[in-house]
Amino acid sequence: MSQIWSNIRLNCGLTDTLAVHSALDIRGPPLANNSMTWSFTPQCGQNLTVASPDWSAPSLYEFSLQHNVSSAGLAEYNPDINSNGLDNGTYCAPLSCNIAMVDSDVGASNFLANHPEFGAITISQFLAWNPSANAMQLFSGEYVCIG
Repeated sequence: MSQIWSNIRLNCGLTDTLAVHSALDIRGPPLANNSMTWSFTPQCGQNLTVASPDWSAPSLYEFSLQHNVSSAGLAEYNPDINSNGLDNGTYCAPLSCNIAMVDSDVGASNFLANHPEFGAITISQFLAWNPSANAMQLFSGEYVCIG
């Protein structure tokens, strides 16, 4: 079994390690009253730094625009981020991409349909480029990857 997993990791370029949670053993799944917390630490595509005077701290959206990264990705990778004014420090961020600002609260399919100037982007491509975005509800002002 371990050889199969090793081959899958090698052939698919997987780098994450999977481990069985201590609550899952030969006795079966945990009882309903036992809680189990799953956690995931994203692998940063890049680290971006804010070094601004307090009076000019960029918002999450401004920082996304400055560095061409999706707003949702930046927020997901940094759950304690202050979206109104980023504190000085280094932030984990997805890789930079071509971005566009969402101009109204709308789902991803409607956003793409409303912007033919982006080309023939499929919903599958959009979701692959924006795994952190809520495809059912994009928010006005957020930045998304379009290529």
